[in-house]
Amino acid sequence: MLHKQVLSFITLIRESHPFMESIYTNGSCLNFYLILRDRFKEHCPVPYYNVDHVITLIGDRYYDITGEVKFKEGEYLKLTDYYPKKGFIKAVRQMLRAYWNPSLLKVTSFKK
Repeated sequence: MLHKQVLSFITLIRESHPFMESIYTNGSCLNFYLILRDRFKEHCPVPYYNVDHVITLIGDRYYDITGEVKFKEGEYLKLTDYYPKKGFIKAVRQMLRAYWNPSLLKVTSFKK
């Protein structure tokens, strides 16, 4: 049941726009984990990382924007194991900065 709910939710997001898969596989995979964590918080999602990509453990299965991910032992580590707990917040900030252009947040005022 949980697996079907997770896949349905992922499909809903992926099919909401043609670029969603590209967005969440090319720099925003951590953000996708945050979305899954919020939606399925009662199942305690855990992020796993392999230098290039973040996948999410929910229940006993791993997911990203493409759906279920085949997990190979040693290929991914828990994000908190990959980075020491002391440096976890710093590491997340660095990952987000690397892919997020702050200039996109500037608000342009419209003059009449």
